[in-house]
Amino acid sequence: MKKKVIDILKNTLITLIIPLTGNCQGVNNNDIDPVLMEHVKSVIDFYPDCGKALKVYQFDNRKVHIYGIWPKQGGFSFDTGRNTDELRFILPTNAIKYKDKYILFYLHGKKILSDKSICKILGITSEDDIPNYQEVDSRIWIYAKEKKSNKSAFVQIKYGTNTYEYPKLRYLNEGKQDSVIIDMVIQSIDIHGKKRKSNRFSSPDKILISMSIFNKSDSAILIGLNPDLYGSFIIKNGEHSMPLIANVEINNNYSDFHECSPGLYSIIPHGEMNFNLKTAQQSIILKDTSPKEYAHKLYDLFYDSIYYIPTKSIQIPNTINKSIWNKKFKIYYPITNWYNFWVNDSIYNIYPDGESTKYAVDKYRYYWFKDIDLWAD
Repeated sequence: MKKKVIDILKNTLITLIIPLTGNCQGVNNNDIDPVLMEHVKSVIDFYPDCGKALKVYQFDNRKVHIYGIWPKQGGFSFDTGRNTDELRFILPTNAIKYKDKYILFYLHGKKILSDKSICKILGITSEDDIPNYQEVDSRIWIYAKEKKSNKSAFVQIKYGTNTYEYPKLRYLNEGKQDSVIIDMVIQSIDIHGKKRKSNRFSSPDKILISMSIFNKSDSAILIGLNPDLYGSFIIKNGEHSMPLIANVEINNNYSDFHECSPGLYSIIPHGEMNFNLKTAQQSIILKDTSPKEYAHKLYDLFYDSIYYIPTKSIQIPNTINKSIWNKKFKIYYPITNWYNFWVNDSIYNIYPDGESTKYAVDKYRYYWFKDIDLWAD
């Protein structure tokens, strides 16, 4: 009798487990932002050149969920472009078949699927059933959503362009558009630090910022980088505030800008001015920040706290008859950018989602970088 009861219980459990196992993948697939899912389906429904397979890759920053939708991709793995194979080539976390298309998701916080599982879900025999495409499609769709609000944007962009060129993405976390005349954007950031036993990122002593200023108007415009006469850049964040020193190099062969008076630069209509900003060489201390969070707290600082501040009274030389930018301006840091942290003879990429990877630098390459002297005046 006891054995019979046990057999009945076993059969009952098996009966329950079988449908649960069959539904596990469905539950996992359905645990996707429904708005994201609708956007992915809309690309399939309304984009006539959509391929057999789409890849949806999540590359968040500290404040925004960001998803890229690639409409023509082959194979199972996705190339994130990050250093180290472990982070660069990744397998999907979710796979869904919609109409006659295959959708592969690469989402944060989910376990990756095996090749066998992907094939089973999509109803194919092998990875070879997903066709390869000879050319990268120039169209990519970006869905971005603020983490602390319901504000979102869905934008088609062109492959190889920067997200800051698209107002819906640029101002998702920035409020209203800054100016129709001028634009100031951070292109890249390098931080120099010293290695300590407690934490390799806890002792930065200099920051180098590569900047671009765009004149969006039909007339030449002046920008002043002399802090006593015109204006200057600053990291403005309470007790973490610090001045930034501008270093401008003029290319005499070809340039969209020129120095018309010491520290005063003229940018041609629709031209671009490139230069560097740096901090003075000193310890940069972020109070109330754990060593684990230090490198990523710096990212928040760049994202929210860099400004151009004009002097209260600007005196333009009488010989110059052009308008000068004389308003405070918050500098934009692209939502998908990462920065480099130089620690002794190593370089680390600090990604906006909190990941960090070490860049393998041999002695020859290290001394080559050192000879360039990124921190020179």
